[in-house]
Amino acid sequence: MTQPVRINVFIGKPDATRNTSTDDPHFIGTIALLPRNGRLKSTGRIFDLSNAAGLDTAAPLQVTLVPVVGTNSTPQSPRDAALSIGKIYIRTAN
Repeated sequence: MTQPVRINVFIGKPDATRNTSTDDPHFIGTIALLPRNGRLKSTGRIFDLSNAAGLDTAAPLQVTLVPVVGTNSTPQSPRDAALSIGKIYIRTAN
């Protein structure tokens, strides 16, 4: 991977694609991936789900990750990109 990629993150929207608007109420944020010398450094991101649309805390959490390059007005799928997610942590406030 040699080009910057962002991953749009949606909760409860399994049909999200690169064309799904970031104004969609299921959109909770992005993860930015900036490769250096063709490699990515491990990255982390914390998302606040307190305002997530239709979040049912009793149901399994459905997360959709959509890799995108380009601008919001001309999104494209990254070419030759392979991403792996090591872990996703869910933490709730007490």
